[in-house]
Amino acid sequence: MNKKILTVLVILIVIIAGIYLLSIMNKKAEIPSVVPVDSSSNAIKVTVDEVIKPNQIQTFSNKTPIIFKSNSGSASAVFEGALTETRNPGSTLKINDVATGNVDGVGVIDGSFSPDNRYFSTRTVSMCGAGCWTSTVYVADITNSKLQTILPPRMSDEYNGDTAGYLDKKAEPTIESYVWDGNSLKITFFFLGRDKATGKTYRISSKEIWKYNLITREYSLIETLTD
Repeated sequence: MNKKILTVLVILIVIIAGIYLLSIMNKKAEIPSVVPVDSSSNAIKVTVDEVIKPNQIQTFSNKTPIIFKSNSGSASAVFEGALTETRNPGSTLKINDVATGNVDGVGVIDGSFSPDNRYFSTRTVSMCGAGCWTSTVYVADITNSKLQTILPPRMSDEYNGDTAGYLDKKAEPTIESYVWDGNSLKITFFFLGRDKATGKTYRISSKEIWKYNLITREYSLIETLTD
């Protein structure tokens, strides 16, 4: 094979290899990059009929106290009276007839003693507007007769999504539920949005499980649930 033919073959091979490499690069460029969905964005939109049902609320009253008993019956928690006549009157919490402090809200939606009967917890419900409900968790230290207020782990200004279409352009931080875990509470949290156009309420973030330490009074994120 003479040098001229060999040179032509080498040139052809280089050209073919170049075309092949360009075709591979173009195909890669056509594949869209994977962008993680921000769990705080309204890309998540799950209909929530009623997160807090009014018929579940035990309303604070000056006539009838609200009473919770420990499983053993050795301890009692009583919400006695309504403090004011406002939309969210609040009440006084007494543990074993000893006042531990006042709570805010129109009433309570649940309450329980810790397994060791050292604490009593409750979730009060407040009206934040027309058809708008929020919840706050209170924990009473029975031994020391002290009351802690536990707010949601994230606030409205920490929501990263578009809230233009929601009531007051706001994402509502919501504590859905909690369970005891030693000296801590495991709290289920998410953001709600109330659609101005339809009036429907949506969960607009992933559910998150947070641990609230009653001793240090600090939150730590345990898990973000898959929708």
